[in-house]
Amino acid sequence: MKKIKYLLKSSLALFALLAMTGCEEDLLIYSGDGDATAYSFARTAETVPFCTPTATITVEATKASSQDRVVNFSVNAASTAAPAEYNLPAMSVTIPAGEYTGSVDMSVDFGAIPDGQTSTLVLDLTIPADGTLNARGTTTLSFASACVLNEVNLDLVFDSYPGETAWQIFTSGGTFVTGDTAFGNYAGQSSFSTTLCLEDGDYLLRLLDSFGDGFCCAYGNGSADLTNVACDGNSPVIDTVSSQFTGGELIVPFTLGN
Repeated sequence: MKKIKYLLKSSLALFALLAMTGCEEDLLIYSGDGDATAYSFARTAETVPFCTPTATITVEATKASSQDRVVNFSVNAASTAAPAEYNLPAMSVTIPAGEYTGSVDMSVDFGAIPDGQTSTLVLDLTIPADGTLNARGTTTLSFASACVLNEVNLDLVFDSYPGETAWQIFTSGGTFVTGDTAFGNYAGQSSFSTTLCLEDGDYLLRLLDSFGDGFCCAYGNGSADLTNVACDGNSPVIDTVSSQFTGGELIVPFTLGN
């Protein structure tokens, strides 16, 4: 009878765990009576996306308690994130009485991350004196620099002679912003894509063909698209350029921002 009661208790505990942790990384295995409470981060790693710049840090326990429990964590020296890049209201979570998990939300200031940099925040769990470590004592949160101006994708599809194509972007006043400074960069390629980060303003997209016949149509059909990338959906910045580019140069004006 004692063995049956123990199996029943273990089954009920596992059922409670499944209901509680449904989408977590791995299930914690609840310990039987008499074992120390084991603690763990819910995830070993998480990437914080620009469009939803908040991450929830969750700590799990293998047993409930009749009292609230505060579980602390600290920043590991392996972290590369600067304090200005993220905000944590507390370096701890509270697991409420009768519960198995506690969490705290961390926000990321993507504007504070240097261009081209990926930052990591590595947190170490501080195990309470009456507890032990279950599985994940460290969690790593990663967040990469993002364009906080206008993020624009340029997509080129080449004709049969991709080495003849080049592109450039200028301000409306004629100042060079970015692009190719020579021909031949795309030899052997069928397409090319790049992401640009541009301020509000008026611009010129300059398409060039070294042979002077554009990228349409006798020797294959090329095209150029410029798309604004936004969290609420992408939108075209210019109409697709294709059959109208039949010479050595085509200039397409476009505007970003209000």
